Amino acid sequence: MLGYIVIRDSWIVIPKSKFQIPNSKFQIPNSKFVNALSQALKLLAVRPYFSLELREKLLAAGFSDGDVEEVVNFLRGRKLLNDDNTTQSLIDRRSGKRAVGTEKLRAELEKRGASEDIAEQLLAVASESERALDALRGKFKLGADRAKAGRFLVGRGFAEEAIETALGEFCGDETFPE
Repeated sequence: MLGYIVIRDSWIVIPKSKFQIPNSKFQIPNSKFVNALSQALKLLAVRPYFSLELREKLLAAGFSDGDVEEVVNFLRGRKLLNDDNTTQSLIDRRSGKRAVGTEKLRAELEKRGASEDIAEQLLAVASESERALDALRGKFKLGADRAKAGRFLVGRGFAEEAIETALGEFCGDETFPE
């Protein structure tokens, strides 16, 4: 038998094993599990989290290891927690106008708990020079000061080759004496 609980105007199905049966005919969900689940859903309502991040947040909130592991498995089973989708989401957020360099993005993904294999596959899709050019288009007008645009891209963590390629296309080619 499955039970239902409403959290933030949404129905969540909770398996029978998570219910305590008191002396009455009503079934009350295990309050520790429900509290941890409620906290996890509140966090996931704001932005997608990696499994590792969500575990850390719930443990920091004072929930036990067992409850946290049950909640993470429960959310994964319902496809509410998916590290692959979270990786793609983070890469999408860090592209276009808010683009950052590949190494900076890889470091952020590693810090937050993304799988290296998935991160490498998704990072290989778009070239770094294209992402640098997108960042320039979002920040500057065409023909902007080359030095200022270059410093901007260095601050965003782009590789030197990608910066030179993007600056050449965005600001026009300038040859520098060697």
